[in-house]
Amino acid sequence: MSLHSPLIIALCLSLLGGSACAPAADPKGRETAAADTSSVDDRQPEVIGTVNGRPLYKSFYEQNLSFIETRLSKDVGSADVERYLNARFEAFDMLVQDELLSEEAQRQGIGVTDEEVQAELARSAQASGGESIFLASLKARGMGRRQALEGIRRKLIVDRFVKEKLQPGITVTDDESIAYYNAHLDRFTPEAWVKASHIFIGCPGSADEDRVRKAREHAEKILRAIRGGASFEEMARQHSEDGTASMGGSLGRMKKGYAPEAFDKVAFSLPPGQVSDVVQTDKGFHIIKVTDRFGGAPRPYQEVADVCRKNVQNQKQATAIEELMRRLKSQAQIVSQLP
Repeated sequence: MSLHSPLIIALCLSLLGGSACAPAADPKGRETAAADTSSVDDRQPEVIGTVNGRPLYKSFYEQNLSFIETRLSKDVGSADVERYLNARFEAFDMLVQDELLSEEAQRQGIGVTDEEVQAELARSAQASGGESIFLASLKARGMGRRQALEGIRRKLIVDRFVKEKLQPGITVTDDESIAYYNAHLDRFTPEAWVKASHIFIGCPGSADEDRVRKAREHAEKILRAIRGGASFEEMARQHSEDGTASMGGSLGRMKKGYAPEAFDKVAFSLPPGQVSDVVQTDKGFHIIKVTDRFGGAPRPYQEVADVCRKNVQNQKQATAIEELMRRLKSQAQIVSQLP
């Protein structure tokens, strides 16, 4: 579970100017807003279930469902049929979790003032382009100002609950932070790049033995000249058989995995300034020179210690919320009206 209620995340994404709540446009591209933004508040919102007798609104459920489906569409590893079929149950569970967290927060004396709720609404409306556009966007999704205020109040209450009741009891030791760093080195390791040049003698993999021998001998003769003091760049201009010849063989910056495996292996093992032996690929023969290296090594722990500590804290906070939710659900009366 995330740091805050999933419903609150989904609601805020939609209410704070995200694409899901983009204002409508007329054929000339102008933003439009419905003149009547109160009618949604005048009718009873549809209910999708209850928690301890309190209603769970369908409009919030649909926001959750949209949030989940958008997330799945961006996550290739999770975008399978089963996850999509289960999305509606996950969306409902998000509503339940939100209601239970809000109830527990209020039971422990956490509340917010009407002024704080109104201020947050004003900020949300401003981020959406103005209150009329904001309310019209809500209306298009079956939500009125009253429901928006309710959702914002819950967000503020749960935020305060997490900050005042959960976070103070969470500590992170140096050992825990270092352990996180060591377990997630890939997150702190920039991608490896090299700045390289080469001299290329073409010889396709399908060439006969005589052509391969002559091409290799040519490449080795060039290499001997370079090691004897000849300029790598000048030899590239004279002998390289590809478009880099005019640039002294420069390939610019290369990301690891971009070149053929044999080339890659040598290029990313060469210290800057050194020239390789002759390297054969399925395109021909290469003499490689690396002039600089970037990334490929983990950032020192000292540089990312704050990030590691925060991530461990977030994990512990999520675990605390999950444990709290298990207890609250076991004591709650939950009624689902999912179709």
